[in-house]
Amino acid sequence: MLVEFREDSENFDNYIELKYMLEKIFDREIDLVTEEALKPRIRDDILREVIYV
Repeated sequence: MLVEFREDSENFDNYIELKYMLEKIFDREIDLVTEEALKPRIRDDILREVIYV
């Protein structure tokens, strides 16, 4: 799941809190990644398929 944090709230604690909350809601393991962390070779493919919610 591609996520974006507000600049003033981007930190490890918020990342982990969101990950655990989503895993509880969906009852499955969730992989989170920020756009900045995408590997260059797959970045464009992923961004082409993004569905904003």
